[in-house]
Amino acid sequence: MPLVESESQDLADIQASSLHAQRARVDRSSITHLDADTASISHSLVEQVQSAHTELVSCNARRVTSNVAEVRGGFVARLDTSEASLERSNAALLRAGSVNGEHCFGAVTSSSGSITLSGGAVGIVAGRLVRGERMRTLLVLAPHVEGEVTALLDTWRAILCGVVAGLVFFLLRRLLGRS
Repeated sequence: MPLVESESQDLADIQASSLHAQRARVDRSSITHLDADTASISHSLVEQVQSAHTELVSCNARRVTSNVAEVRGGFVARLDTSEASLERSNAALLRAGSVNGEHCFGAVTSSSGSITLSGGAVGIVAGRLVRGERMRTLLVLAPHVEGEVTALLDTWRAILCGVVAGLVFFLLRRLLGRS
């Protein structure tokens, strides 16, 4: 696979091991590593993206590191960004300063700021402020939750479950240790 470097790249139907550009627009391609100030990627498979601004449309990416990331109709295994916007997308691990999403699914979403999700499901949500509309989650770890957020465990229930599990474990060890 070739190494591609330039100021600006508009590429389609390529396979590249590495792409370095100020502005990269990629369509229907497979790239191992993309490094750009601005990356616009559609209908492609990308292993790793590093950019100031990333836009993914119907893409699969293993790892994206970006200041601003927009994902529409795609999957990202790990997304690290200051600001994330997702629409009908999946992210296994999402770490961001702020998150806005519609109809998104993910395993873990954490934010140092706010998380606003509409019509989606996330395994674990952690942030300072969680806003939701028809949002389902297994665990919410947040001091402030607003809107329609359905959680199996909230912060206090999770703490209570941990204390009860620890107590049961302690009692079982004591009982079994004396027998």
